[in-house]
Amino acid sequence: MILKHSELFLKNSQEELKKLLLLLLGCAIQSDKKKVFVERITRFDEQIQEGLAHYIQQLTEGTQIVRSIEDFMKDREDSGGGGGVSGSVEDMDSDDLESTTTTSSNGESCGGKATKDQSFLMSRSTSPTSEARHLTVQVAHLQHEMRQLRTQAENKDEECRKLEVELEEKNRKITCLENDRLRNLDEKRKNKELTDDLQAARCRIEKLQPLEHVEKKYREARDEKEMFKSKYEAVTKKHHTLEEEFTELEKNFKSLQLESKTWNGMDDQLTRLKNNLRDLESEITKKNSDIEDLMVEKHRMSLELKEREERIQQLEMPTTTNNTPRFMDSLADQLEDAKQDEFEMMKAEIRKLRAQTEGATPDTTIISYQVDLDDLRKQISSEQHKNAELQLEIQKLQVERKQIDGNMERIGIELEETSVQVENLSLERDEAVKQLHEARRKFGQFQTEFGVKTDESLRRLHVEIDGMREREEEMEMAMGKIREENRRLQFELDEVREEKTTVEDTIQNLERSKRALDLEKGSLKSRILELEDNLEAQKMALLNSEVSQKRLEDRDTLINTLHNQKNDLENDLKTCQTHLDLESKKLQRLREDLVQEKSKRADLVGRLRSLCTTLSLNGAHFDVEGMDDEQLINSIDDIMMNALVAVKRERDDLRIQGNQQIAELSDLKRDIEKLRRSESASLNESDDRVRELTRENMHAKEQVFMLQEKLRELNLELSTKNKEIEIAKASIEDLNRNSTASGSSNAEIARLQVSLRNSQIQEDLVKQENQKMGVEIQDVQKQLKKKGQDLDELESMHKTLLMDHSRLQQLHNLLTRDYDEAKKESMDLRQKVQNIPRQQAVFMNANIRELEAKLFGEGAQDV
Repeated sequence: MILKHSELFLKNSQEELKKLLLLLLGCAIQSDKKKVFVERITRFDEQIQEGLAHYIQQLTEGTQIVRSIEDFMKDREDSGGGGGVSGSVEDMDSDDLESTTTTSSNGESCGGKATKDQSFLMSRSTSPTSEARHLTVQVAHLQHEMRQLRTQAENKDEECRKLEVELEEKNRKITCLENDRLRNLDEKRKNKELTDDLQAARCRIEKLQPLEHVEKKYREARDEKEMFKSKYEAVTKKHHTLEEEFTELEKNFKSLQLESKTWNGMDDQLTRLKNNLRDLESEITKKNSDIEDLMVEKHRMSLELKEREERIQQLEMPTTTNNTPRFMDSLADQLEDAKQDEFEMMKAEIRKLRAQTEGATPDTTIISYQVDLDDLRKQISSEQHKNAELQLEIQKLQVERKQIDGNMERIGIELEETSVQVENLSLERDEAVKQLHEARRKFGQFQTEFGVKTDESLRRLHVEIDGMREREEEMEMAMGKIREENRRLQFELDEVREEKTTVEDTIQNLERSKRALDLEKGSLKSRILELEDNLEAQKMALLNSEVSQKRLEDRDTLINTLHNQKNDLENDLKTCQTHLDLESKKLQRLREDLVQEKSKRADLVGRLRSLCTTLSLNGAHFDVEGMDDEQLINSIDDIMMNALVAVKRERDDLRIQGNQQIAELSDLKRDIEKLRRSESASLNESDDRVRELTRENMHAKEQVFMLQEKLRELNLELSTKNKEIEIAKASIEDLNRNSTASGSSNAEIARLQVSLRNSQIQEDLVKQENQKMGVEIQDVQKQLKKKGQDLDELESMHKTLLMDHSRLQQLHNLLTRDYDEAKKESMDLRQKVQNIPRQQAVFMNANIRELEAKLFGEGAQDV
């Protein structure tokens, strides 16, 4: 739009210049030095030509040269004669010749008519009047002035040439100044960019201030990590020392294994001795004659045994009812039922052991053994049935476990970092537990088979076991410390570690219960109560495990939501990037348009200033140096509006004058008609008056014709000036709009730059957050994998512990039975020896002493 307006303005200005040049040429043709005047005008620059045209317009529009029709009419009324009229006409004609408002053709026609009128008047007037003389004097004076003006014009031409040279120098200076102005504009633009950069930097600083607190927190966390690392190194050193102690204990266990081999040899010798004793019993039964007394006692003991069996059955009834198999819904119920069955089995065995230790006759041992065998078979069958059910449920649990493994794999990633330490310690603990199990088996064998002889060795082993327990407790304390440290660092793993600690506590309680069974048989009831408490703790631990599973599921959902948020953020980033690219392109276009508009505006303002300077040099009162661009445009607008107002006023005055002259002509016509109707006598007398009236009529018609032509020319000039003023107004409005638009566009550009930088900062922050989220997700996945591995290991450990526990119970039962059988056999032999006669007693005592001496000798050799 600006380019179009500028082109239209240039076209209109060129057309105006052409018109003004034609006017100047028309004026120049009337002078004597036509050629010189024309050549000088054509040699001038366009700016000087424009200035001359403007100056001529000011002269023509001024009040000094233009003379109103009202003054002319007053002069004519004052004069009242033909000379006055002719003088006024000549004066008007001379004024018309000197003015430049009309075209050259009109000027020539006016000049021709004036000469005709002058010749006509001069031919008619015989004697000039005083007014005519006065007019001739004035004409001569005006001619003299015209000559002076011509000389002054020549001098001014020379001055104009000098001014042209000065203008060329000034144009050079103006070009330099324009270049400087462009440089200044570039510098301003750079300054604006720097201010925008400063604003963006301030925004970044304001956004980075909260990050400083985060950095402090991370530094504190790093310091805590370093503290934990140092503590971990100390724990590893302790762990190495414990490993060395474990190697020493392994050596001790190897020595104990060698001793166990010697004890196994002693077991073989004991079996041989038992066979010999059985042979002796057979011989004694054949030779004894007092079997009848023994039979009576047998009958009495059988009755007592029946009564005790009935009591035992009454006591065992509720236990059997409780031992009925039932279907279970979860692993916790299975473990509870299995432990209850084990406790019931232990209670039954304890009752049987009490019955046996209270003193049974030698003849009732076989019945008791058969009963025990039947009970054991029943228990085995029931346990097999339970094992089948457990296997089915284990299969179900495996299916569930596969489903859980999918979730646990995610959790295992979080546990990879902490599981390394726990795995090493758990492996060492497992080895120590296995070694303890082997030692317990050996200790059980030693206790059952060699009660008195092995007391000292058992005490030593107890001392070693206590040392092992203390070491295990120390290891457990170290594990607890490590776990507490890991809890501080990873608060989310607290629940899993609590589950581990609860499982370890249950394992320790089970080991303590086993030790209590080995050491103290009389305190089984109190320990059974402790085991029941431990079972309740296990139930709570299993419930906690279920809660942890739920929490793991919640964490899985959180991870999925985080992934979705991450994808949404990435999509938002892509859209923002595309939007930012488009906005950046728009900004570049706007900047280019602004630069172009500013350059155009600067060119237009420069041209206006150059015109104003030329006008001021030509004599116009127009101060350019103390004005801004906007003030200059406003002043030009005011001048043009004032010119329009003046032209409108002149047009209105001319219309009024035309109307007045038309009215006068109508009055004259009426007077003429009246005169025609008057008498013929008066016609002859008034011929002179008629002639004067006709002349006046002719002059009035000529004046009306001239005024009409002037009105037409003025209307044309008004139309052209209106068009020019409208175009100028449009250009001024466009310039104002461009200035406002440039200001608003600069503000918008600054805002867009700030928004671009803010968006770039936000993109960087989002990328950093995405990277952090990715790292955290990877850590969580690692921890989840570690947790899954730890849970699998705990399950395998739990299964192995259950298997070991069952085996230990079986061995314990077998050893207690053998021990009870040996005691019973020894008691039977002693009772029988008391009933045998003295001779046989002496003989048997001698044989027994010999056997004991052999046994002691073989034991000493083996040792």
